[in-house]
Amino acid sequence: MRTLQTSSQGVKARQQSILSRETALRATEEGFNVGTRNVVDVLQAEQNLFEARLAYENARIDHINALFQFKQTIGTLNPDDLFALDEWLIP
Repeated sequence: MRTLQTSSQGVKARQQSILSRETALRATEEGFNVGTRNVVDVLQAEQNLFEARLAYENARIDHINALFQFKQTIGTLNPDDLFALDEWLIP
């Protein structure tokens, strides 16, 4: 149960990280436009955003694994869970 709660919180944290990295990228691009940042800074900010998105998707997969493991352990895993998973995976 603790793993399931932790994985759920991890997904939320990674989602917040994406928002933070998007804001940082916009700020860096604006700095580039006015001449206070260089192209390397922009590329680094873009890489940070892509890494945050990858971490978010990995956290979602970890959460799915934890959820299905939990349901299997307590004996409640059923075909409807796959349908729910399908809807959840589509953002």
